[in-house]
Amino acid sequence: MKILSALACWGGLLLLAPIAAAQERPLDPVLACLSISEDAERLACFDREAKRLRSEETDGRLAVVTRDQIRKVETEAFGLKLPSVPALTAGVLSGGAKGAAPMEALSLRVDRLEVGSDGRMRLVMENGQVWRQTDDIRLGGLGKGPWSAEIRRAALGSYMIKLEGRTSFRAERRE
Repeated sequence: MKILSALACWGGLLLLAPIAAAQERPLDPVLACLSISEDAERLACFDREAKRLRSEETDGRLAVVTRDQIRKVETEAFGLKLPSVPALTAGVLSGGAKGAAPMEALSLRVDRLEVGSDGRMRLVMENGQVWRQTDDIRLGGLGKGPWSAEIRRAALGSYMIKLEGRTSFRAERRE
């Protein structure tokens, strides 16, 4: 019985998915005003829609963010497993924003580098991110720092860090 109930719920959700996808974006009614040829009607449309947008923003139902603000959030969240960030930014930073793509790599300064008793590194970045080496690659002679790190996405949700242009090693974001 539980299986039938679960299947019915999933079926209902699948039927509703196209309806949710077809919902208009907040600016669509404003943009629709552009197609009105009569000046007075077009102005009335813009006035009505601008008031609606102001009301939705004041009520907290609408938030306006810039591409730069989204990129900042992506940079701060890079390496964390936050499923809502890609969902939020997909239309803005992928093909929907004139060629902008989701962040694949990040260059940061390493403020502190510690080597644990297991020989693996812990890197504290300039922006507070903490990364921990997950493989056994050893890098010697790094000096006192600060160091530069290139962090990039790798296969199966993993990340690679290239420290001072040396051999890359696998790492995971801890903080």
